[in-house]
Amino acid sequence: MKSTKYYLSLIIIITLLSVILVHFKFNDDDRVYEAKLKINIQFPLSFYLENRNLYIAEINNFLHKDKNNFRYLDSIDIFQMKGTEKQILKNFSNLKTGLHQINKKNYDLTIEFYNNQRNYLMKLLKMNMNNSDKYFYSDLRKYIQSSIENISLQKTSNHFENYKHYSDLINNLSRKNISFFSKSKSKSELINVIITIGTILILIVITFQKNFFLKFNNYKK
Repeated sequence: MKSTKYYLSLIIIITLLSVILVHFKFNDDDRVYEAKLKINIQFPLSFYLENRNLYIAEINNFLHKDKNNFRYLDSIDIFQMKGTEKQILKNFSNLKTGLHQINKKNYDLTIEFYNNQRNYLMKLLKMNMNNSDKYFYSDLRKYIQSSIENISLQKTSNHFENYKHYSDLINNLSRKNISFFSKSKSKSELINVIITIGTILILIVITFQKNFFLKFNNYKK
């Protein structure tokens, strides 16, 4: 009976000391998470839509240059990172800055591409035509004029709207857009585990001692 009290007291003391140690030593700020952020930026009718590999390279170059711990899974448009909440949110803020830069670069490259294409077509219109080829050139001029109209400033003005749209989308990204998956237990979870283990050990000691006395009494009889 004395040994039972001894073991029970020892288990209770160790359990309480472990709970106190976790409570004062463990900080939830050090808890590790895996974070996932899905950003669906398609860049319609733009330079990076036609050159998707360059878009992916721009993102990876920025992440490497900025020493950002997010990694980009281009097949599913997801940014992924493992770290504490503070580390993740700091990298997330830098990621938004990088996405703004890429969005602006895409807009500038798109406008430059269309302007160069339009200027080239305008030069073609000014080419001298031989009389013998006037019918051919007449059809060609119509085709070129039609192409110029299709890429005129009026019909490509939506590029700025797309740029503004994605700029607003990036600005509106916040913590709630990040999915956090815990990779370590919180303080309360650790305390619950310690208490559960202590309780199980107490029940084992009591059960073992009870069975021991039953067998001892049966032996005496």
